Amino acid sequence: MSTNVYDTAWVSMIAKEENGQKRWLFPEAFSFVLDSQCVRGNWDDEGPATNAILCTMAALLALLEHQKHVHYGGCPPLPRNITVRISKAVTWLEDTFSRWGDDHVIDSVALEILVPAHLRRLENKGISFTSPLLQVLNDMSEHRFPKSKVEALYTRQQTTLFHSLEGLGERIDFDKLRHHKTRGSMLGSPSSTAAYLMHVRDWDQEAEMYLRNVFKYGQGKSNGSFPSAAPIDLFEISWVLSTLLDGGIPVETLGRENALSLASHLAQRLRASGESIGFSAGMLPDVDDTAKCLHTLAFFDDYRVDASSMISQFWSSTSFKTYQKESTGSISANCNVLKALLAMQTPTRFAPQILAAASFICDSWTNNVRPRDKWNVAWEYCAMLSAQALSRLLELSDSESFHSLPFELKGFKIQITLSRIAWQLLHSQALDGSFGNGCDEVTAYAILALVALTSSYAGLSGVEKELSVAIKAASNFLQVHVGQWEPRRIWIEKVTYSSDLLTRAYCLTALHQSVEHDGRPRPETAVENKEGIELCGLFRSVPLFVHAERGDPMLRLALVESQPFLVHLEQNRFDVFPEPPKVNEKYLRVIPFAWTACNYLTGSPLPATTLMDMMKISLLNYQADEYIEMLIPHCKPHEVIMIRRKLDELLEEPLETTSEPDSRPSKRHCSDNDERHGKSHRSINTILTTFLIYIDRVLNCPHVREAARSHRELVRREIIGYLQAQISTVGARSRLGQDGNQSSFFDWIHTSGARDTSCPFSFAYYLCLVIYASDANVSTTTSKPMALKKRTTISFEADYLLKDVCGSLSRICRMYNDYGSVRRDQEEGNLNSVDFFFEYQNEVTGGHESLLKEEAKGALRLLADLERNHMDHSFERLRELVPPKLLEALQVFVHVTDLFGQIYVARDIGTRTKVS
Repeated sequence: MSTNVYDTAWVSMIAKEENGQKRWLFPEAFSFVLDSQCVRGNWDDEGPATNAILCTMAALLALLEHQKHVHYGGCPPLPRNITVRISKAVTWLEDTFSRWGDDHVIDSVALEILVPAHLRRLENKGISFTSPLLQVLNDMSEHRFPKSKVEALYTRQQTTLFHSLEGLGERIDFDKLRHHKTRGSMLGSPSSTAAYLMHVRDWDQEAEMYLRNVFKYGQGKSNGSFPSAAPIDLFEISWVLSTLLDGGIPVETLGRENALSLASHLAQRLRASGESIGFSAGMLPDVDDTAKCLHTLAFFDDYRVDASSMISQFWSSTSFKTYQKESTGSISANCNVLKALLAMQTPTRFAPQILAAASFICDSWTNNVRPRDKWNVAWEYCAMLSAQALSRLLELSDSESFHSLPFELKGFKIQITLSRIAWQLLHSQALDGSFGNGCDEVTAYAILALVALTSSYAGLSGVEKELSVAIKAASNFLQVHVGQWEPRRIWIEKVTYSSDLLTRAYCLTALHQSVEHDGRPRPETAVENKEGIELCGLFRSVPLFVHAERGDPMLRLALVESQPFLVHLEQNRFDVFPEPPKVNEKYLRVIPFAWTACNYLTGSPLPATTLMDMMKISLLNYQADEYIEMLIPHCKPHEVIMIRRKLDELLEEPLETTSEPDSRPSKRHCSDNDERHGKSHRSINTILTTFLIYIDRVLNCPHVREAARSHRELVRREIIGYLQAQISTVGARSRLGQDGNQSSFFDWIHTSGARDTSCPFSFAYYLCLVIYASDANVSTTTSKPMALKKRTTISFEADYLLKDVCGSLSRICRMYNDYGSVRRDQEEGNLNSVDFFFEYQNEVTGGHESLLKEEAKGALRLLADLERNHMDHSFERLRELVPPKLLEALQVFVHVTDLFGQIYVARDIGTRTKVS
């Protein structure tokens, strides 16, 4: 494990009294700290901001401590510019804290106690900092570590807190912790051991010897620097061996005698510690190291391994925790567990745990664009483990050894997860073939993930060629650097670290698998179904995708990902609206493909859960259109008035009543008096009941329920407005220009004509998903323990522009929709934008009707282009007012809405409600 400034700074503050005089125990450590300060005043420029913050705070404390105790012996005189150094460090921290946000935070070990603890220590020395994020961390520290939890440290039970005692400082009595030492250390942490030595009343020689051994034999090799953990022999052996063997490298190639010797060591430690191990003997057991150890031993016939003990210690009903009392899960830990369980002789024994771990992994990908793990900063690491574990699970599910995978997992979650991993990898590869900003180890992760995705069980044969090309380019990158692979600090501890052993293990395995992949016979490319080919061709022909980069593979992969969504929609298709006499399959297949394709086109900013929500809304909106066009024309005028009045009354109800999840619309809105009026009212009540189920379904979406009241009101107002606009459109064509109805096209398309598209309602709903909903209700499996995310704050100007963009988009959608459905609307008597054109020409020319239909459609295209120019201008202004991630999410919605309009221009996909 590489060394770091953070632990080194803590060790540099240890002073020992000898012969009545205090002397610094490791003067070389302080020299290392001094030599490592950056020009700007901080320490550690490599890696995430959290690294630099923790290192700078610890190093600043070391400088202040040495400045205060300048009379201590052992160290050379302080540099003359020590005050300048301190001042620059303080300035850097002030500037960094002012800009430190959730996006810059990694889930490093004990971050929520270490940052507040260092702040308190600095405040005691007269230096204080403020920022909203720091206050959140401080509140969390107080909440998570009350006095009762601190008292538990004095018992015999070992916890992860012993690895970070420097974060508890004056809150604990260090003299009561002596019995918790493991080979002289506090849970293998130099900084925690240093804090212990600094606070105990009676000097602990064993702890000193531990630090001296790390100083001499650690990665620093007596240069004064210290790592975050030592020793880590079990971690390195199990990780390296399992990686090489799982990658297909034969034991003979590694040297059977050496491999068996290492395996024997792992087996002995596993037995000695009750079938679970930590990163070294005597350290707190964790599921990661235990799973890796079990997985490694499963490759050797000499050992019979059993996962029962691991399950009993770390299983928590829905996933595996890295440590027993951990509050959050880790995707990589669950991947490692899944791989270990699948390697057991009879994996079906652990079916519940296998299914739960697989679901946890999939949820991590579907709830997040790129999941953040607890133990590695590279998302490619999660991609590699997920692809390997899930592909192996699919392989076993096709065999007799494990065939109990439910469809929801096998046919939906896993397929979406693997598709999204494939897209993320193909989309993020650099021109030189590398991944992770040219990182050798991360590139190796990507190769191993891509190879797993080419498995015939992964279901990605449609993009097998692109996957193979990516593997070749990445392996060429590693080949060029053979013998010069540079470890990078991508592994997470208190601060990030690197491991030369792990870098070499992953790179060697990746190269081996890429060679194996090259020599593997290629499976015959799956024959795409006719509908899939037609859909890809249709999308490729519209302006949105004509010039899209990597358009063909992007659309093929988007089509693959859309299939599980399609199946899910089909299964729940008629939950709200009844099945019509004539079912339209066209829009059902277009909806999921439109959302996945537009998400890919924009860089895939939306997680699968958001895509699923919007696909359901899109489907419901199409069905509402169908339902109204089929039933409202058969209602008498007074019945239509009654339906519209009932809908208006909903807007007068308290929001809580309208959105009550347990409400029963049929009872709430159908009185006994209505029933006595006979068939007419029963028909009206049937329509109203269906409308109310639709409205309740929307308003009871968790994201809407958790949104601010004003935004929930907006959603309710827009969905009812959509229904009202749909109803008013039916038969409106025959009434145009009659009975004094002189509404202009401008007035109509700025009101009901736009609302009729469902765009304003869908946009209001979408904003709840991507902006206004709190994170409290979102099912997330990311590892981050800090509830730092807030509802995105939208300024007054941004809110105005959002509504302006939505207005233009709705009008574009209306005109494009009408452009493509002129014939159908004329046949069915539906109001179309071109009707206003003909009505206007009648009025201007005195009834002369010689203008061609194409001229009317040309006018629509011209007006739509004007609206697009306005929308583009407003959208550009939004770039200055909203965060980039939010802008990307908004772009997806714009693309999807625009795509449907362009499809209507190319081909009418609406439902014909009248059979000719």
